[in-house]
Amino acid sequence: MPGTLYIIGAGASKADTQHLKFPLPLATEFFQPRYTSAYWPPGHKSNFRTSMLRRVLEQYFSLGHGKYSEASIQAANVEEVYSFLHCHYAVYRAQSIHPEYLETARKELLEYIVCLVNGITSEVKTPALYSVLAKGVRPLDTIVSFNWDVLLELALQRTPIGRKLLKSQERIVNPLLSSKVPSYEDNKVRQLHEGLLLKLHGGTNLTVCTNRECLRHSFPYLWHPDVWGSPDYWGCEACGASTEILIMPPYVHKSYATSRFFSLQANLAAQKLGMADEIVILGYSLSQYDFEAQTMIRCSRVGIGERIEDPSVETFLRRVVLVNPQVETSEYVGRARNLFGLEARQSHGHKVELALYESIHSFLKMGSHTARPGKTNRKRRRCQA
Repeated sequence: MPGTLYIIGAGASKADTQHLKFPLPLATEFFQPRYTSAYWPPGHKSNFRTSMLRRVLEQYFSLGHGKYSEASIQAANVEEVYSFLHCHYAVYRAQSIHPEYLETARKELLEYIVCLVNGITSEVKTPALYSVLAKGVRPLDTIVSFNWDVLLELALQRTPIGRKLLKSQERIVNPLLSSKVPSYEDNKVRQLHEGLLLKLHGGTNLTVCTNRECLRHSFPYLWHPDVWGSPDYWGCEACGASTEILIMPPYVHKSYATSRFFSLQANLAAQKLGMADEIVILGYSLSQYDFEAQTMIRCSRVGIGERIEDPSVETFLRRVVLVNPQVETSEYVGRARNLFGLEARQSHGHKVELALYESIHSFLKMGSHTARPGKTNRKRRRCQA
């Protein structure tokens, strides 16, 4: 049966930490001095200014030279930097005389991200948005998060339905847990009619074995959301190799298909998008470069085959809600209309309502998180297993 699907972006976590001295940074704020000074990993011989990561910014991004050097360093995009280091590690190592230098920078960046994100998260007692979301989520609702932080998980563990969503994440991380279900068919039917928590870009409480031959390279370790520090301190219990934080650099050539964990989540998200009666997007920019996420969103429409076989078939979707300061720009709203097919009635078999909120505060104030779309008597697309 249909439910609400929430898509969570960086703006949501930024809003829930805005009251702190150090709110969770956006992608272009990670290298500001106040963050690098406060959250550079302890125990390092170097600080950020003398780190290999800083040298990478200077050498490969032309930052740190000239009149505006410090300003350019501070404005560097952490996603772009991480993507470069990840690509170099995975593809171009042989082209570098000293690949170990860039590998050191990559590890420094991962450690820094974990220390910063987990450190700030630990300061939040009651996140306003996520607490309301955790209390209002229904058993059929699914949450898709593109964030690395665990603020959402910390809020979900305080409610009964939230804890069920966290359990669903455990089964996604390790599908062998589903072997307790009597049959594969029973498992798929249950999965179809339950809400899920999907972390499409990983998280700071997920680690993976670095040994590609190991089972736990495909089946990540899921740590309790209030874990402090970096859980990749512990080696793999299956083969003894080192482990690494599992966060995906969201760049154009990074594919969900490269990982069992990410591929499964992406497919489940596409399935839930096609079943939702309401889609709420909170602080997510709908990046025009995240092509796989765009493809996933377009899957919310009626399929060509369904339309050809029976033109009266329609989706469950009744409303799309956008919560983002960018709703004041025609480009952002137009991109959302195009992705969800809100311009053409045949995309869903009926007109879909679009609601716009410029801030998390206005969204919560209007009580829109508790409003539910109306019903229709027209024929719906099948969602039975």
